Amino acid sequence: MTVRSRDRGRRWSGVSLVAVLLLVGSALPLPRRLNPDLGPYGPDKLLHLLGHACFTAALVAAVDDDGSARVAVVAIVASTVYGVCTELLQEIVPGRAFERGDVVAGLVGSIVGVAGWRRVASRSRRE
Repeated sequence: MTVRSRDRGRRWSGVSLVAVLLLVGSALPLPRRLNPDLGPYGPDKLLHLLGHACFTAALVAAVDDDGSARVAVVAIVASTVYGVCTELLQEIVPGRAFERGDVVAGLVGSIVGVAGWRRVASRSRRE
């Protein structure tokens, strides 16, 4: 195995880890007493934002070596679709429900993740 393929494998391991954490976090049943209505801007939105920021940054890091805008857009779309799928999964999980606010927070997080990754990558290229 070459150094490049090992590095690529590590990159995809990060993507897989974040994807699994997002899935598990979304699929855990919550008893009613632990799932209060936090309104449209509850702390769970911050978790969605951060989770999707990490997921999208990991996706871009795994695929992009040259700062392609196309890769960034595809990563944002992939993360958002994944967020919609995990929200749909919540429809069958006790104590959970689909929330559009979670999808929006995931979309915003995806954009933040790409912007953050591009900033870090541009700094490392300059050095």
